[in-house]
Amino acid sequence: MPEKSNKLSPEEAKDLCLKVWEKEQSYIQIRWTVVTFFISISFAILGFSFNISNPKLPIIIPQLVGCVIYWFAFLTHLVLYDLTEYYRKYLLKMEQEGLVKYDVRTEANIFFNERRKKFGRPHPTALLAYFGIGYTVAIALILLSCM
Repeated sequence: MPEKSNKLSPEEAKDLCLKVWEKEQSYIQIRWTVVTFFISISFAILGFSFNISNPKLPIIIPQLVGCVIYWFAFLTHLVLYDLTEYYRKYLLKMEQEGLVKYDVRTEANIFFNERRKKFGRPHPTALLAYFGIGYTVAIALILLSCM
């Protein structure tokens, strides 16, 4: 049985780094496409619920469905964010171990963390959570006003 080596040649490390980076970018694109789609559906259902003149169901039902779809989008965001973070950490590890000459991921982390701190910007995941909480509270208030 041949011995397994963890050593990569510089060319192999470069190729691996590019493949991991492409995968990371792919998950970012998928994450935001899926989240945007489901949040749009959620808001469309909410908007249409206010426009129904003779509802066959109580109006709160489609509003609750819209809220559930929003939280489904949020949970999907979290799962895909974890996958993206896995690839980011792998890239950082490659950079820290000197397997690649460039340090794009390291510099990007420093840049975004400094900007977030400097301007007091919350993380996008936190924004989605805050907005979801507000959305849920609004639906709960509508539900209470209907009773």
